[in-house]
Amino acid sequence: MLHDSSSYVFACITSMAENEELLDETRRLCDVRPFCSILRVIERKGDTAEQTLNTQISNLIGKGLHEFDSLKNTEVNDFRWKMKMLGDEVARSRQTKSWIEKVIYQFPPRLAKSPDLPQSVMTRLRDGNFVLMTKFENTEVLILSIKCDSYKSHD
Repeated sequence: MLHDSSSYVFACITSMAENEELLDETRRLCDVRPFCSILRVIERKGDTAEQTLNTQISNLIGKGLHEFDSLKNTEVNDFRWKMKMLGDEVARSRQTKSWIEKVIYQFPPRLAKSPDLPQSVMTRLRDGNFVLMTKFENTEVLILSIKCDSYKSHD
């Protein structure tokens, strides 16, 4: 019995002799370069985020990850181990952060060059106020009107 169409994906053997699931629908066939111009439709399997990352890494380094994994160079293996440890440490430290700290590292603030509001913002003010409308699960609406010259002091 067939599943939903999202359960299937195209796959091919790439020019680097790897079996690859084509997850990015924006890639052109001339960029994929399937071996013998053959595409297969297969059931999607595994973690697609990890597969996408592995495919992008393979394309960037010009080698399949299986070749990279089989390297017996101690310097390369040491570097990879240190980078993995660094990534794990960053992930652990980010898990302990509050939600506001997570927002700040994910969306860092961009500071203006001058304290004056740009004209494009001034034209959108209502009676000299910013209007902030917040919806909660498409039911409750909270509207705040904030004076544009208001600021919070950090004493």
